[in-house]
Amino acid sequence: MQIVFSGGPKKEAIFEKSVIDNFKGVGDRLSVSFYHLFPPIMKKNSFLLLALAAAGTLTGCGDDKKSEAPKPKTKAELLAAHDWILSEATVTVGGQTGDAFDAGLYEECDRDDYYRFTNTNNGGTYTLNDNTNVCSPPNAETGAWSLNADQSKLTLTPQGDDAEELTVTELTDSSLKLSATGDIFGNAVTFKLSYKVK
Repeated sequence: MQIVFSGGPKKEAIFEKSVIDNFKGVGDRLSVSFYHLFPPIMKKNSFLLLALAAAGTLTGCGDDKKSEAPKPKTKAELLAAHDWILSEATVTVGGQTGDAFDAGLYEECDRDDYYRFTNTNNGGTYTLNDNTNVCSPPNAETGAWSLNADQSKLTLTPQGDDAEELTVTELTDSSLKLSATGDIFGNAVTFKLSYKVK
């Protein structure tokens, strides 16, 4: 069984037991495709405040009209606010976790690829772009993306390929974390990908 995972390369990658010795029961070779900070509290100096008030220069510690807090961004807005580049990747097979980079699932030219999302209405289009280190053939990819109602699941549908669903475990202005699970030879496989702002 193959697991296609958009966060990784489109070429076949091989787990070798010599690379990840702790993976058990999966055969000799395992193939996988793949708020803002509040303003500082005003420090009060009673003597200084009295002096300013007496001089008529003190009108108040702040504006009488309270400003409204900015509306928090939705996950769709956060996703489209930045380009996202892979910073860390792990894979867990049979309860054993290894570094996906060390396991050879990503070539050097794959590691600096980045995603760019365009948000229209809780979804839109995306591109996976080659960066400075370009693979041969290139990894460039286009497709559509969407979030479910509670914005916990991200679905990527590469052009001409099947849709892939990933779990959004974290999405902030600086961090995107995704996970996906599957099954190979009866063993549960979990990928966890961490992205940073490019």
